[in-house]
Amino acid sequence: MPIITNDNHKGCSLEEFVDFSLDELFLLDDIINDLKNHRKPNLDSAQNDTLTLIQAKVLIRTQQP
Repeated sequence: MPIITNDNHKGCSLEEFVDFSLDELFLLDDIINDLKNHRKPNLDSAQNDTLTLIQAKVLIRTQQP
């Protein structure tokens, strides 16, 4: 799991950080389609890392007023 640090997100505002990239959205779309079709998503370690980042973004967004 990648650790979110100042080095890898330096100069990034909170609003910029929590925006989803197209790669993240496409990954979510693939996973949702697999689940809708009763298939188990087949994820590699990079995709797992991306999901961890997506989860962090969702948690941050749900805490904002």
